[in-house]
Amino acid sequence: MRIYLFGFCKRVVSCCSKQFFFFWFLTFQNAMAVLLISYTQERQLAAGAERFAVMHAVLIQEAIKFIVSLAWCVIDVWRYVREHAIERNEKELILDRLDEMQPLPIKVNTESDVLRSSYLSNSEEINCKDNLLDASFQFPASKTPGRWRLFKNGIVSELFHPSAFRMLLPALLYGFQNCCVYLALANIEPTLFQVTYQSRIIITAVFMSVFLGRCFLFRQWVALVVLALGVSVAQLGDRTASGAERSPEGSFKGDYTVGIVATILSATTSSAASVIMESFLKSRSSSMSLFTSTKNLHLALHSVLCFAVFQALNGSLGGFTESSNASFIDAVRNYFRGFDGLVWVMLVVQAIGGLLVAVVIKYSDNIVRTFAAVISIALSGLCSSYLYAFCPSATFLVGNSLSIGAIVVYNF
Repeated sequence: MRIYLFGFCKRVVSCCSKQFFFFWFLTFQNAMAVLLISYTQERQLAAGAERFAVMHAVLIQEAIKFIVSLAWCVIDVWRYVREHAIERNEKELILDRLDEMQPLPIKVNTESDVLRSSYLSNSEEINCKDNLLDASFQFPASKTPGRWRLFKNGIVSELFHPSAFRMLLPALLYGFQNCCVYLALANIEPTLFQVTYQSRIIITAVFMSVFLGRCFLFRQWVALVVLALGVSVAQLGDRTASGAERSPEGSFKGDYTVGIVATILSATTSSAASVIMESFLKSRSSSMSLFTSTKNLHLALHSVLCFAVFQALNGSLGGFTESSNASFIDAVRNYFRGFDGLVWVMLVVQAIGGLLVAVVIKYSDNIVRTFAAVISIALSGLCSSYLYAFCPSATFLVGNSLSIGAIVVYNF
């Protein structure tokens, strides 16, 4: 009995790896983000308050991600300087000094001096060596790189690394994906969008196989197909159980073809951006030798710029260009209309989720990230049954059972 208990405990400890921790962290974050998004909008709608603009929230979310990534990058550089850079530079300086050392000339005048010098005590010899070292190893302050100086150089080299422009491509893809999402939801029903959007699971696997050289077994391909079907069924059951109003057939005003094409483009660009990010995060080439925090920082910066340009073209940022202070204050108030405390909590949770996605992709892959999103659907459904008196339908339970079964088959 003790042997089995010891083996079980050893297996549990072995599972508590870095990948395991971040996987469940991302899973709970996804569930929490879904509940917060739903609760904030339902609360504002029930209270008759002004609702926040979604595009404004997305831009602020990316700005928060940029700030958190900057702090993370500063911590990474400081830790590296403290643990490696100072020790390395001191060793290099000592080696340079040893190469420059010259033996001191010994002047012997008489035989008595020779005899006296040959009978020096051990302590006197040690004192002489210490004096020699003290005289030779005087590091000039101007040539010794201090910790603060190395830290500043490290920050500058990380922030302005040439590979920063490479993060512009996934940022543009993510921005284009968000635009496709809004275009799709303006032309087709949310249920049809959710079902069609799950094709990204298969598209991501295809991109990983083609561009990253990832080999999947036949049972893993089957598991991914079942996973996509299970998520689609769960989404259909979620809509049915929540009693969401559906438009009568033919009454939804929108272009069906445009909506389907926008949904497929959204799934494709999301998969492409995720695979590109995985290749960047796992790259070991010297041109991409940056901290994960720095890559997140560059991605967030490009995303902020893309969304800011998009909103400027839409006229959302027009009030910020006014010269008078009153107009600027009014523009700020209008921009943050509907942003209460809970909305800010939601944005912080969403920003943390973006950072967690990068960490999970770095230490695992995009498939594991998909698993976290799928399990979070089941968790959010369980929490909704308590918060909103949500009664899961049979379709919802069957879909989640298929998804979890597909995850088990894929991994085992």
